Amino acid sequence: MRILIRTGIGGASGMGHAVRMRALARELADRGATIGFLDTPALTDFVAPFPCLANLHSMRSFGTVETIIFDNTVHPGVQHNTTFARFCKAGLRVVRIDHPYATPETCTLLVLPTLHTLPATLSYLRASFGDRLLAGADYVLLDQEVTAQPPIPYAGRMNGPIVFFAGGSDPDDVLGTMAQWCGSLVKTTEWVFLLPDMPSGLSIQYPWVTYQPFDRAWLRKASLVVTTMGVTVYECLYYDTPTLVVGHTDQHCVAAEALWQRYFPSVLWCDIQRMGQAHFVDLLTDIQHGLGLPSPDKRMQKTNGLLDGKGVERVAQKILGLA
Repeated sequence: MRILIRTGIGGASGMGHAVRMRALARELADRGATIGFLDTPALTDFVAPFPCLANLHSMRSFGTVETIIFDNTVHPGVQHNTTFARFCKAGLRVVRIDHPYATPETCTLLVLPTLHTLPATLSYLRASFGDRLLAGADYVLLDQEVTAQPPIPYAGRMNGPIVFFAGGSDPDDVLGTMAQWCGSLVKTTEWVFLLPDMPSGLSIQYPWVTYQPFDRAWLRKASLVVTTMGVTVYECLYYDTPTLVVGHTDQHCVAAEALWQRYFPSVLWCDIQRMGQAHFVDLLTDIQHGLGLPSPDKRMQKTNGLLDGKGVERVAQKILGLA
């Protein structure tokens, strides 16, 4: 089967879409599929050795495409369903990833690889799509580099570092804001600020901050990860790492609150758009003093074993079974 994948990277798209599509591409290729990507800036090197085509008109050079997978940023109320329906009418199998506004005539398969879809939305989609919908923990798409390392028991790292990270591109410089606000905090453990893979303008580097290149090993051995909403949150759920999700857009705040409601106390959240430095400092101070999170034996009770890391295998099997 020849499969094209359309996704975004950097800027408003962040890194999560590209990370999970690269993971899915690897799994599909391991199962015999021929994979290509539709090019966007900076994607070529990230998904190598998979080829990138300049646009849909270049499909002829790739060969006869049978399936197109779309995983790109979707905003509430914006459906673009006409475009997807056109591909379906042309005889292509269309797989839409994380498009909760999809309709049955616009795709062959809808995958929601998240845990924050609102119950009403999920119920409606299940009724509309039936077995053409894959949603929930079993279908979370984690990179093989993540799942190659099992979680470390939390009791062995409860005094580990607090890790701050704001995604692979951090276009809004949330990491810089957190670094600035942390200046008045008294450290009770090691702090590490992980730099984005594609920095778009990191603000001043403060002397009280230790910066490190991004390395997932920090997520696995941290006592707490403070991060923006995205693929990092799901990687932390796999590693059983307590997470403070920092919402910085209205859409991300809705997702973060939904996770908090389901997985507190393992997941906490705050809205950086509507809080100031004093509130942020108070929140982190409470967490450092053990007021924001319960004892280690109760801390991970809602997420321990939630993600088994086999989501890419299940989704790849379903896609190849569409033939």
